[in-house]
Amino acid sequence: LVRFNLGKFNDAVLALEEAKKKGYKPEVDLRNKLGETYLKLNKAEEALAEFNRVIELTPLNPEVYYNPIWINLKLLNNYEKALYYAEANLNSNPTLALSQDLMGWVYLEAGQYQMAKKYLDAALDIDKNLFSAYFHLAKYYEANLDLEQAKAHYKVVVALSPDSSLGIEAKKALEKF
Repeated sequence: LVRFNLGKFNDAVLALEEAKKKGYKPEVDLRNKLGETYLKLNKAEEALAEFNRVIELTPLNPEVYYNPIWINLKLLNNYEKALYYAEANLNSNPTLALSQDLMGWVYLEAGQYQMAKKYLDAALDIDKNLFSAYFHLAKYYEANLDLEQAKAHYKVVVALSPDSSLGIEAKKALEKF
C-alpha cells in the first residue's frame, strides 16, 4: 500500500501480485487494490480481471459491479459488456436501488434514454437519497434538453453528497447553467 500511496504503481503491482501468490487474506481487498493499481497504469483488461474475481467472491455486493461497468463504458467502449455486468448485478440484487441505478446508467450511456429513465426512476422509488441516481437523471434531462430539470437534479446531488466525485461533477455542471 505504501508503494501505491507513493505513486509507484509498477512496484505496487509486483508487491500485490506476490501477496496474491502467497494467499493474502482478505482476497477481496487485495483484488480491489490490484484492480485500482492496474487502472492507474492504464491497464484496463488487467484491472477488469481483478474486479471480476471480486465479483466472484462477493456477488451479492452491488458496489463491486461499479468498476467493471465503468471500465467497459468509459475505457473500453463496450456497452454490451457493461450491460452484462449491470444485468448480473440486477439479477443478484433486484430490490436494491443501486442495482436499478447501475442499469439506468448503462442505458443512459448507450443513448437508450427511455430505458434509462425507467431504471433511474425505479432506483429513486426504492431510495430517495441515492445521489448517483439523481446525477444520472440530471444527465438524462440534460441529454433531452430539459435543462431546468437537469439543474434541479444536479442541485439534489450537491445537497446529498457535495464532496463525492459526483457531487463535485454536479457543481461543475451547475456552473454551466
